[in-house]
Amino acid sequence: MASYNPGLKWFVDMGGKYFMRYEGPEKYVRYVLRHVCWSFAQTEHAVQYFQPVVLVDAILLTGKYRGVLMIAIAVDPEDQLVPVAFGLAEGENNDSWSWFMRHLYVHVLGPSHQICMISDRHAGLLDAAEQHIPGHPPLIHRWCVRHFAANFWRR
Repeated sequence: MASYNPGLKWFVDMGGKYFMRYEGPEKYVRYVLRHVCWSFAQTEHAVQYFQPVVLVDAILLTGKYRGVLMIAIAVDPEDQLVPVAFGLAEGENNDSWSWFMRHLYVHVLGPSHQICMISDRHAGLLDAAEQHIPGHPPLIHRWCVRHFAANFWRR
C-alpha cells in the first residue's frame, strides 16, 4: 500500500508473538500480526480543517481472515464524512481500541485540537477515551444516538 500511496502512515504491532515452522532442514519464523493501523497522506493536510468531531466504530470480519476492521471518520467543513484512519485487529477489545485510538490521536489528529469522539458504548472505547496522552488535550466522549436508540428499543 505504501508504494502506491506516497506519504501513507502505517503502524504494525506483532506483540512479540511468532511460531516456528519446519520444512525439511530449514526452519522459518512466522510472526503473528496483532494490530495494524494506517492513514493516508491527504488526511494529514485536511485534518486541520475538520470539525473537532470523530466517529469511531468497528465491523467484524467473517471471511477467510478473522478479526475486526476499525475506522475513524471525521466531518469536513461542508458536513461530509471523511475516513481518516483504519485499523485491523484480532478482536474488538480494550487492548485493540486503546492501541488504535492512541495512534489516531497522536499521529493523525495531532495535539492542536480537542476532539469529541462519538461511538457506541463499547468498554474498550470508553477506556481509550479515559487515557491521558502527554501533550494532548483530553478526549471527550459522547454516545452515538443511533446505537442508543437501537439498544433502547431492543431492551
